[in-house]
Amino acid sequence: MLKSSQLSQDAMPVPVAKLMVAVEEAGVCLRVAGKATFACSAEFKKAVETLRARGHTRFLIDLTECSTMDSTFIGVLAGFARRLRSVQTQTAPVELAHASERIRQQIDNLGVLPLFKLSGTAPPEASYQSLPPIPASKQELSRLSLEAHRTLMELHPGNVPRFQDVTQFLAEELAQTSPPKPASPPTPPTTAD
Repeated sequence: MLKSSQLSQDAMPVPVAKLMVAVEEAGVCLRVAGKATFACSAEFKKAVETLRARGHTRFLIDLTECSTMDSTFIGVLAGFARRLRSVQTQTAPVELAHASERIRQQIDNLGVLPLFKLSGTAPPEASYQSLPPIPASKQELSRLSLEAHRTLMELHPGNVPRFQDVTQFLAEELAQTSPPKPASPPTPPTTAD
């Protein structure tokens, strides 16, 4: 669960997972190494959405070297799987390869495991390229985290009590940090002819 201290400017830096991508004839393979947290969620989301927009429909997420996932990363992953599933006939267009028991439990505990195909499929020997980090502001990370947690609540009602305080906190924080909306220009007086 995302804690407010994770978004604090005084928080310790969170180690970011290394994300790598290989685009092959059979589909896209994304390798996640390390801790998949809110800190790398923006670059993961940008990568999968860009690849989807280019027409790719099959995604294998190689979790061989992924040690853990936080709820924001799982929410981003689940949101992508839901969007991809809604436009395809495949039951699970996102395959999670070599997910450890810990990661399977983390995803299952949030009720979104059925969105994915689990496999022990060896990822293709491919030419992986590191994804460049996407610098994200505190406000962008808060917005992404809010969206991810709302997705988890929509997908599984059991997540509502788990994340309602987090989403409320993030929504309030975003409301306070968002620039004020410009005032409407005054209505000119009407003149009688």
